[in-house]
Amino acid sequence: MWKTISAAGLICVCLTTDAQAQDVMPVMEASETASTTRTGIAFPAAIFAGAEFADWHSTYLARARGLGVEQNPVMAVGPGGQAAIKIATTVSVVYLLDRLSARRPMLAKTLLWTASAVTVSVAARNYRIASQP
Repeated sequence: MWKTISAAGLICVCLTTDAQAQDVMPVMEASETASTTRTGIAFPAAIFAGAEFADWHSTYLARARGLGVEQNPVMAVGPGGQAAIKIATTVSVVYLLDRLSARRPMLAKTLLWTASAVTVSVAARNYRIASQP
């Protein structure tokens, strides 16, 4: 019985004054809020970095076996240049989305998961091409 909240009790809690609410719930500083929300993108960022590595590795395998041609003119360089471009773009995307997560954490996570899904599908296609006899 004591675990349930009645509608009247809920209304009483909601009608507290601003001063009472500040006594009950401390106000978080902006730096505390930003650090709390930014840590939420660490896992999606790691998945995105892994997807980017898989894309680079699958492209490298396909090109090393002579089974594919790079369609992106920016990436039509050697393996070292491709790795440098992939690292630079991955770090840039994660950095920008980390900054975005301070204001819009759900949007930042959604963009990271979407970019990861697209990159994984590209890597899967590249691995399929690289595994051809």
